[in-house]
Amino acid sequence: MTPRPHGLTLIELIVALAVFAVLGTLTYRGTAQLIDSRQRLGGELERWRAVERALNLIETDLQQLAAPRPVGGRAAAIELHRSGDDSELRLLSLSSADTPRRIAFRHVGARLEWLRWPGRDAHEAPQIDTLLDTVGAVRWRFLGSAGWLDHWPPGSSLDSIPAGVELQLDLPGAGTLTRLYALR
Repeated sequence: MTPRPHGLTLIELIVALAVFAVLGTLTYRGTAQLIDSRQRLGGELERWRAVERALNLIETDLQQLAAPRPVGGRAAAIELHRSGDDSELRLLSLSSADTPRRIAFRHVGARLEWLRWPGRDAHEAPQIDTLLDTVGAVRWRFLGSAGWLDHWPPGSSLDSIPAGVELQLDLPGAGTLTRLYALR
């Protein structure tokens, strides 16, 4: 009987290398997919954080809505302006000190912007910040004594405040997001 040689044959070595190559490729692909998924989820998370920040900011300004009577032809406490697909909701907010200041939320193109004027009237240039970059459409509705209205103020009652405001945001890839704000 001849002693068996110790070690691997060439075929056993090739099979072992092939198995490790397949395992390495599978591990690499799995890791790459995990990294891609993490980046996509991170982007989505950041998008929803921006939406949450925008909605909270709108809620804060609406809750601080001031209702002083218009003096000498001044603008209403809250009013909606439309131009084609774009819209702008202007309001007087008590968010700074004791004097009301003009705030607006404007949808232009695919952006939702936050405009702030230093005082009550919109005579000076506002400070503009972009709240959301990809918004398909923005729709506002107001709950008045006659039910839901697509415009505000109703008629000539510049000093009235709606009981509630409905905001609808069309977000590409996410659908329509509806938010209701109670004002009274």
